[in-house]
Amino acid sequence: MKYQLRIRNTTSGFTLIELIVVMVILMTIGLVIGAILVTALRGSNKTLVISNVRENGNYAIQLLSKQIRYAKTFYGVSNSGDVGSYIQDCSLPAATEYNYVMFETFKLDTVKYSCTNTIPPSIKITTVNDAGVAQPDITLIDEKTIEVVSCRFTCSQSTLASPYIIGIDFSLKQKTSSKLVERTSSVIPFQTSVTLRNAPR
Repeated sequence: MKYQLRIRNTTSGFTLIELIVVMVILMTIGLVIGAILVTALRGSNKTLVISNVRENGNYAIQLLSKQIRYAKTFYGVSNSGDVGSYIQDCSLPAATEYNYVMFETFKLDTVKYSCTNTIPPSIKITTVNDAGVAQPDITLIDEKTIEVVSCRFTCSQSTLASPYIIGIDFSLKQKTSSKLVERTSSVIPFQTSVTLRNAPR
């Protein structure tokens, strides 16, 4: 018996062109999905940066507002912060910007808020307790991640007998050395005005 080896010629299978077309389609789909993921992650990072700046600014403005609103005695506003430089007459017609606000709390602590535009600008609290002991300065924002762009206080009152209205105005932005857009934030302003409730008129 003789055995013959027969080779079947099948035409079912993929040509090289069909394989290349499928690979190009899969690569295109992969690139589109990758671009969507990168965009979503960049947007998420930008949101986190803005949220961090807003959280720091809102904390600072709430603390400033609360303590100024319920101050026992208003000592005045100043540009230098030196003793004797504080102005209590805020009925002057010219709207002046100040760097310092000083008042006394009901715990008899003397509190001075400084809003300096030095390099780097900062927003700080200096407290001297009723025994005359100065406490360490407290920074109202996280200076490791947030930068103060500008800061000022204003003081106004319609007459000498009317309550003081203290304006608080500062701007913050994310501190970063990165050039990536999602790691930077634009300058976010914070401002409010506070009427002193308990200060003598």
